[in-house]
Amino acid sequence: MMERSYLVEKLYSRVSFAVRLTDDYTSGRPAGCPKVYLQDRDVRVVKNLSGYYVFSDLAPGIYTLGVKSEYYLDEEAEVNTGDLDPKSPVVNISIRPGNAYPFPAGATLVRAVVLDSSGQPARGAGITAEIMQPESAVKARVGPGEADVGSTSIRLNHVSGSLNVGDSIMIKDSSPSRNEFCQIAPPLPANPSQAFNLFAPLKFDHNTGTPLYLMIHDNTVSTRTGERGEFAVYFKSVKSDRFPVRIEVIHPGHRVYRQEVEVFEGRLTSMGIIQLSLS
Repeated sequence: MMERSYLVEKLYSRVSFAVRLTDDYTSGRPAGCPKVYLQDRDVRVVKNLSGYYVFSDLAPGIYTLGVKSEYYLDEEAEVNTGDLDPKSPVVNISIRPGNAYPFPAGATLVRAVVLDSSGQPARGAGITAEIMQPESAVKARVGPGEADVGSTSIRLNHVSGSLNVGDSIMIKDSSPSRNEFCQIAPPLPANPSQAFNLFAPLKFDHNTGTPLYLMIHDNTVSTRTGERGEFAVYFKSVKSDRFPVRIEVIHPGHRVYRQEVEVFEGRLTSMGIIQLSLS
């Protein structure tokens, strides 16, 4: 009988590190098929059944990791293999949904398109959204007269401390559907007995003695614009059915844009087109 011989080559690879992507909105696995890669390196990455992107047989060193996806903002991260746990070399990256992300029905969102001074999409502009919530203590009460629908000023009684230009206040009406948010406008009254000016007219009538609460910073959400200048600010959890949010847009060479918008839980708030001006 003729003996058969076989040449068997055993191949071994060493895991350099594995990348775990997390959807910042759901805290779960990302939607779609994100691409994970190393910048300026033509290396193979393998996605395993657990959803990890595995890089193998890399020389020790510092690498720039990139993530691209149709649904998420592009992300970059620096990875120093010497800083990783050799027993579990995992790099965790949270990726933020972009404007094309399939948000579920009932998501609380603010959307807009940002253009630069020349009317072109302001790509990569920084967006911050400062969420405001009322203080627990009453700041003031509606005084006699001038708290009628359409009025751009309001007289206050029993003001605790001071109110400044730009301060946001909530008028907490006896009917919750008539609660509203206002911002103090210049000039400030010479004395507290005079009416305070408002940036926008009142939406409802309010009775004398109705309490007002100062709105203070509660949390900040940040994102940035995509290739077409679009952004979507998303709120994963909210404390009330409606609340004011201060939107700030920062883009190199342009003035900082600020606007306060009222956001409703479970609804989309559109700011339309924001045109920036040169600084």
